[in-house]
Amino acid sequence: MKRLVFCFDGTWNKLSTNCPTNVVLVAEMVAPIAKGGVPQIVYYDEGIGTAKSEHFMGGAFGKGMMTNIREAYRFLLFNYEPGDQIYAFGFSRGAYTARSFLGFIRHAGILDVDSAEQIDQAIAIYKGAFMPYHRARPC
Repeated sequence: MKRLVFCFDGTWNKLSTNCPTNVVLVAEMVAPIAKGGVPQIVYYDEGIGTAKSEHFMGGAFGKGMMTNIREAYRFLLFNYEPGDQIYAFGFSRGAYTARSFLGFIRHAGILDVDSAEQIDQAIAIYKGAFMPYHRARPC
């Protein structure tokens, strides 16, 4: 058994800043081996809009969130073993990303590592499951 700790930073926040965010501090504080000898693996994700090509769209509209979830899920597939514990932390849009990531796991489950090429299909099914809630309804 090990702990997988996912840390999702907020919009425009990244690891290489002079003033680390609380999410960075959490990621850095997780010891590789916890008391009792439990291994802990950290996954850190820079906030939405940190790439120059997505600075405006990521900051204004959250573009790139599903990419962040896909990357975190892929990391999960290659590191998870039955019995592992999953923790997620986030700030601002990173908190929303963490919540969405855990919701995706809840609905899609954890695929076998041999099925990693099916992540996009699982995401499409997950997104499609909520489409009725996004349709406009008369008041």
